[in-house]
Amino acid sequence: MKYATAVKTTILVAVLVITNALLGVVCGRVYRQYEALFSLGPELFNLAIWVLGTIALVAMAAGLVVALVRPFWVIIVAFVLSVVALILAFEISIVSLGLGLVYLLLAMVYARSVIGELNDRLNFSVRPIKEGQGGLVIALILLVSISFGLGYREDALRHGFIFPPAYTQIMKGIVFPRLQAQIESQSEMRPEEKAAALEKAEEEFEQSLLGMETMFQPYAPFIWVVLAFMVSGILKILQGFVSWVPPLVLSGIFPLLELLGMTRVVTEMREIKRLILS
Repeated sequence: MKYATAVKTTILVAVLVITNALLGVVCGRVYRQYEALFSLGPELFNLAIWVLGTIALVAMAAGLVVALVRPFWVIIVAFVLSVVALILAFEISIVSLGLGLVYLLLAMVYARSVIGELNDRLNFSVRPIKEGQGGLVIALILLVSISFGLGYREDALRHGFIFPPAYTQIMKGIVFPRLQAQIESQSEMRPEEKAAALEKAEEEFEQSLLGMETMFQPYAPFIWVVLAFMVSGILKILQGFVSWVPPLVLSGIFPLLELLGMTRVVTEMREIKRLILS
């Protein structure tokens, strides 16, 4: 490998490693701020922008590496280093190591698929990257979703709840204004009676929450998995709206790299053997 090529390869690998480290930071943020999902406010919007934006950055960096870096073992090293950076930026645990291995496996499948398609084409195109990024994006979504589920599980074990406080506050915000409006509309009731009725309604609401927590208690060890699955479904839907971004950006980056002299187009002559009638 020429020196110039080695430097360019190192830059591309570094970009992939840095974007994955950023993804690890975002996973850690999702882990700590999982309650934002129940708030439906600016914090959730900000978190969603970070998640979707980081996934897009990783997809673009992976596309650059798979399309331009050779030989294949260098791509393997690039993704291994990326997984290590992701785990170090997130947390070192058995779960994160397992997720990292799954991510690495799907990344290898993605790389092999894209390289095979690029080798079979007569002209270079972004289409194989676009068509092959699905599996890679699913792996990234799983990382974020399980980070959310683990954040809930850790907090639930520490404080001993089934429903997060943010969720109960949202339920109160939905139910109580209606109850209060109904009670206030009772003109025949005196103010002290209305206050007593509202206090009783609040106690009944708290009792109903306790009853639901008791009902769900046997399934507590699996609730985080259900929540992670729900988040992955939501992210998959949202990602569908922005999945066109990485291929579109890459279709502009590749000509720019050629213009800057970092890449060049080469024509290869290949022998093709066919079986025909003699």
